[in-house]
Amino acid sequence: MHRAATYVLLCFSLLSAVSCGGRKGNKSALPAVRDFPSVAVPSAITDADERAAYLTDRFWDAFLDTARVYPSAEGRLNGVPEDDLEQQVGNYSFLLQMVPLSSARASVVSLYEKMEAFQRKDPSAPVFSLLSGLLERYFYDPNSPVRNEDIFQALAARLAECPSLSEEQRARYATVAVTAALNAVGTKAADFRFTDLGGKRRTLYGIRADELLLIFGNPDCTACRELMEDLSADPGLADRLRRGTLKVADIYIDEDVEAWKAKAAMYPADWINGYDAEGRIRGDLLYHVRAIPSLYLLDKDKTVIFKDAPKEKVFTYLVNQ
Repeated sequence: MHRAATYVLLCFSLLSAVSCGGRKGNKSALPAVRDFPSVAVPSAITDADERAAYLTDRFWDAFLDTARVYPSAEGRLNGVPEDDLEQQVGNYSFLLQMVPLSSARASVVSLYEKMEAFQRKDPSAPVFSLLSGLLERYFYDPNSPVRNEDIFQALAARLAECPSLSEEQRARYATVAVTAALNAVGTKAADFRFTDLGGKRRTLYGIRADELLLIFGNPDCTACRELMEDLSADPGLADRLRRGTLKVADIYIDEDVEAWKAKAAMYPADWINGYDAEGRIRGDLLYHVRAIPSLYLLDKDKTVIFKDAPKEKVFTYLVNQ
């Protein structure tokens, strides 16, 4: 978590200046527009991780305080302009990266409960739907730089039981809750068989390395080619690959194996490259690959360190080992 301290301190400058105080009253007695009610962190809390935990625990309390319901109209949600509210969701999503995963999951569950209570207090305000949509975009969109399925899974499990959602919506979230739980951080990654470029049948667990970067990719994918270049260009990672303490396994899980083989020469020589001949990775839902490249970082015991994580997050971790 120490690598995130710089961003946390930036968040403090944005989020600690305004207290959570406010006037009580009914909606009609309150102003139509207000700033997002930020959290004042006590000056006695100086440790970056502790400050992040304090902010995370209290981030939404004042905004979703049902004793002070502000107007929601003309681009405002509970008095706060929608653009400002989205910015706060972005700040919150970064803060959740600073705390333990268990704390982050507990935080989004607590947020769900506050959202649901606010929905009951003011059913006419679209606060619940807008916030849940933003949280899904930030944590579950495969293109989000702060995506984290393990965090969103905790929220999806609650949304799957939300009485105010339609049956179709609940069913969708129930599916997400199941697929997002696959290969969670801290669990053992699912083993699978694959065929390498030489035609040899191998298994994921048969690869021995202190750390293994598992990539589900495709040679026709621009982002996959950029990933190859970036890995090769980093001297620290290139040295670890030469020494064998870090290994890379790039697995093709699409159907046109002959087209994949025709372009196999583009792969770095020190990578392990193969394809899923049996189609089990997707077919049996061993991994839920929603976009490529999809990166998993595993330790020597194949415990998941990062799951479908942004490249920058994985690289930052690896270069600091």
